[in-house]
Amino acid sequence: MGHFFKILKDKYLFLLFLISIFFVKFPPFYLLCNSSKFCVSHSVVKIIISFIFLIVLSNLIRRGKLTKLTKNPLIILVFANFFIQSTTIIQSIDISTFLKSYHNSLMVIIILFLSFYFSRNKNHFKLIDRFIYFTGTIFIIFELVALLLPDIFLRLYQFIFQKEVVDAFLININRGRIQFESDLEFFLPFFVAVLITKTKNNYKIINIILLFSGVAMSAFSNNRTRFVQLVFVLVSFFFLSKKMNLYKKIFLSICFILLILFSLNFSSSLNKFNVIDRFGLANSNDYQTVNFRINAFSKSIDFGLNHFFGIGLGNFYLINNNVKFIYSDSSSQTYHEEGSLSSHNIFSDIFVETGYLGFLTFITILLYIAKQDVDIFRNKNKNFIYKYIISSWAIFIYMLFNPGNQIYINGWFWFLRGIIISLSNR
Repeated sequence: MGHFFKILKDKYLFLLFLISIFFVKFPPFYLLCNSSKFCVSHSVVKIIISFIFLIVLSNLIRRGKLTKLTKNPLIILVFANFFIQSTTIIQSIDISTFLKSYHNSLMVIIILFLSFYFSRNKNHFKLIDRFIYFTGTIFIIFELVALLLPDIFLRLYQFIFQKEVVDAFLININRGRIQFESDLEFFLPFFVAVLITKTKNNYKIINIILLFSGVAMSAFSNNRTRFVQLVFVLVSFFFLSKKMNLYKKIFLSICFILLILFSLNFSSSLNKFNVIDRFGLANSNDYQTVNFRINAFSKSIDFGLNHFFGIGLGNFYLINNNVKFIYSDSSSQTYHEEGSLSSHNIFSDIFVETGYLGFLTFITILLYIAKQDVDIFRNKNKNFIYKYIISSWAIFIYMLFNPGNQIYINGWFWFLRGIIISLSNR
């Protein structure tokens, strides 16, 4: 009877964890029409995930299995990196921004731990697979509605979601870009995987519509990071996939190229530019954002070289306060202030904020992950893990050009890596 209740408890905790992870990815929205930052969906989700973690942790300690679970080298490295992050409170000038960044880092570790713990159960794997596919479907539909019914969508978006999210969305729309922070590109490997496997025709048709819609919107978005992620996902999957013959790869490649070209042309006719123009810095605003990233990166390296232990989590903005953007309204100002909290590159952020020790630990983590992925690619019996690996690196690409210490980005990266750790050990 005790074993039955343990399984039952784990089952419901696992389902609650997946629901929480879904809302981690979903843009934060206000609860009970309260506009307080403390009354948003992400705050509640973090509490729920912490609650799940405490229950799981207590069960593992009671059964004497915690040590065995935490022996994984990647888990050890991540905890070591978190310890180094914790010590940077000593160097932090602004403790409030340290705590804001620190609690996100703590949640990321908890998500990794729970992801690893729950995905060890073989019965959970199919549900995880379907959950990620379902989440990707929701975000593709989300963007389709925004594109096809912009007025209705915008009214609902402004009414429901957190002000900072709405401000960022409005700024991007006014600049001819579509960006919800949904980062739907990293879901696309799961749709490509369905495309090349044997499934029912009706299901495959729906999957093709969703996949092609995701690809088209990514190219149409005029967001450079999203376009790089898109190219990475498609090229990686076609290059690594062993289930597709050469002719099928050529056919699908031609289809995707034509679809991307159509989307670029549609964007040009609607916005007078497309994402390729943005790569060429055809507009002064495009040059401004690139210049900001270069200056922020340079400052991070300069300060990092002279601060062995870093300047503290979240304290980058203190050395970045003289980087100026010229905007005309409060939404633009909010957008700028939020953007200035990061150098928009995960390497420079970690180097300047956590110092040499934090940076070296992070590099060690990446090298371990890369080696683990190469070992999986060499194992023909583990090609079902490819989509998780490609998806996680697509998120990492986002963190190379954008702020990465948000739970809806970093949290999903480590959610996927926890699954990979578990699957690779089978």
